[in-house]
Amino acid sequence: KAPEGMEFKGFYFRADGGGICICEVNSSEVLFEATAPWAGAYLDYDIAPIIEVEKGVELLNKAIAFRNG
Repeated sequence: KAPEGMEFKGFYFRADGGGICICEVNSSEVLFEATAPWAGAYLDYDIAPIIEVEKGVELLNKAIAFRNG
């Protein structure tokens, strides 16, 4: 069962034979709580934050403007 503050969105197969679980969490602490039981266990997993592409483009444009001064 997911901890309070975590919403399970879905589990999908990847074309390379792996899998991916999409979840939304309220904080890093919630993510840690959800994954701590498997830390160091037989499961090999990566955690990567994602954002919607529209927000990503906005942030990239902001970063480019910053670099360009």
